[in-house]
Amino acid sequence: MNAPSRTELSEGSIFHGHYQIVRSVNAGAMGVVYEVVDLKTRRRRALKVMLPSIIQNAEMRERFKLEATITADIVSEHLVETFDAGVDPETGAPFLTMELLQGDDLATLLYDRGRFAPAEVVTLLWQVARALDKTHAAGIVHRDLKPENLFVTHRDDGSPRVKVLDFGIAKMVAQSEAADRQTRNLGTPPYMSPEQITGDGTIGPRSDLYALGHIAYALLVGHPYWMDESKTSDSVYAFLMTMMQGAKEAPTQRAKRYGVTLPEAFDAWFARATDIVPSVRFERASEEITALATALGVALPGPAEAEVLRPLAPAPAVASDKPQSKTGVAAVLVALMALLLGASLVVVFARWPAQEETRTTHAAPPESTNAAPPEPRPSAQTPPTTAELVPVAATASALPTAPTASASASPRGRPPSQNAPSKPARKTSVYDQLKTL
Repeated sequence: MNAPSRTELSEGSIFHGHYQIVRSVNAGAMGVVYEVVDLKTRRRRALKVMLPSIIQNAEMRERFKLEATITADIVSEHLVETFDAGVDPETGAPFLTMELLQGDDLATLLYDRGRFAPAEVVTLLWQVARALDKTHAAGIVHRDLKPENLFVTHRDDGSPRVKVLDFGIAKMVAQSEAADRQTRNLGTPPYMSPEQITGDGTIGPRSDLYALGHIAYALLVGHPYWMDESKTSDSVYAFLMTMMQGAKEAPTQRAKRYGVTLPEAFDAWFARATDIVPSVRFERASEEITALATALGVALPGPAEAEVLRPLAPAPAVASDKPQSKTGVAAVLVALMALLLGASLVVVFARWPAQEETRTTHAAPPESTNAAPPEPRPSAQTPPTTAELVPVAATASALPTAPTASASASPRGRPPSQNAPSKPARKTSVYDQLKTL
């Protein structure tokens, strides 16, 4: 079997019998992502073809088919929908077929923007936190959170929506490598937690929360916290040992060297989020980002539309603390009519509630008859809310702006730039070497 490459899967070729290659979107250490057309449905999809060497064990290949759809039962708008997964018999390559996204990953946007305003960072990471809360509750740990795996798309109203990429794949690679007695650590410095470096078996949800803390710093400052150490360390081993000791310099002081001023409260938040002891860190992703918003002095985004459109409740009666039914109102009318017209009419009118009840059983009036009017839906002209990315603060007004989905000519946007901020542009560093791990 030959390992697939970008030259082998050329434009127009067919993969796995019904995926026609349109173009190569991106390439990484584990494989290549293509834009394809599913000839069975005529829909455009994203096809991730992994290198056969990633999962060499036959038993692991079978498990891949199950693990690749690990988040299938979790409902979240911030998880990528997977349509197909398996191992191609002709090439021996494991593959995933996913929804085709429009936009850019955060690594590319960070390079274009230079950095993000605090309100933007909270808006983006709050969405990531909502996805992590659900996956962690299901016992699923990402293990490789980084800006490259956080993809920003846009809803129809233009508001940003973050999609978390590559769930489940990290776990499969780790299990495969353990079976093959390989020693490569899993994760991407400088977002990799100490327990991932040592591989001591304590990797859990708080490993993802550690990475989330470092991602927040990188988005706010424009560079990963460990960038300086990556340039000065003599070897990868020395760099990893430095990371395992935890952050020594306050992030607010380090940020000043890049011309960024962060509130003092950020130091305490960062110290807890990235503590070398997992149990000291935040318990939930949403808790972590809520605390981040407080530290930065910005508000959390408003609730999602699905949470706003709650079931309508009956309108309360004006003269009572409790809503009154039709039968109750009719009973009052009966008493009044009896007093006015005499006892001879009581029997006639007392039957009316039961008749009315019978009629409503066969032809119920619209539900909105006794309901409060629904809240108006926002129109295209509604002013931006906190859920939308806000303009960069005045201190960063000269920075380039992030491209919107409509400005991108490609279905998925540009592939991550080779000069992304997570890669030093001036000289090769230890971090560049670690990017290939």
